[in-house]
Amino acid sequence: MFSIYKKKMLRIFLLFTFITIISGNNGTVQFSKRNLRNGIATTYQVFENACQYPIENYNNFLRVAVSGEEWNNGEKCGSCLEIIGTGNGIGTEPFVGKHKAIITNMCPECPPGHFDLYQAGNGIWDINYEYVACENLGPIQYRVENNNLYYLQLQFINTGQPITYCSCNGENMEKTFDNFWVHYNPTEIVNNTNIVYPVYIECNLENGEIISGNIYENYDYTNL
Repeated sequence: MFSIYKKKMLRIFLLFTFITIISGNNGTVQFSKRNLRNGIATTYQVFENACQYPIENYNNFLRVAVSGEEWNNGEKCGSCLEIIGTGNGIGTEPFVGKHKAIITNMCPECPPGHFDLYQAGNGIWDINYEYVACENLGPIQYRVENNNLYYLQLQFINTGQPITYCSCNGENMEKTFDNFWVHYNPTEIVNNTNIVYPVYIECNLENGEIISGNIYENYDYTNL
């Protein structure tokens, strides 16, 4: 029979062998590294919805306003976060626990890393946060906002990632401050050339994905 010492050594050997097998030839275990950052959180309850989103779609998320710098012309609209409240800070209602959040608004006076949370509360609280992939948003949808025959104004929802570029029938579109993509070509007015639906849209997401499809003159949210 093995002595107690030999049994311990055998367990250590077997454990080391198992780790080596699952981790590769170098015998080291690879752990996924999270990109957690430090920040602060405050709360507010006057909701202006600068992203122009149908808020009822996001009742399962903590809705968040970001700094004016991070807003960057609506660039972060629709981005998702995991926000972890540490409970440390100043106030009578500590913000604690892990929350999934989505950016729907702007806090012009907030510095980067300061998130204003749309919920009851008070004080200033330390948080850890990380940008993450959005989950359970539903199909990507669009709506046409403007009825001008020479000016196309679109909004997209449920992309799960910020849109970095869009084109309309191969021509660049511009991003507006309030989270729309617009196509406007003065020559169309001069030549009396109306926008004819459907138009073909192609957009790049921040993660490199491309979404595309035909857009029709729909003023309610419609699947792309």
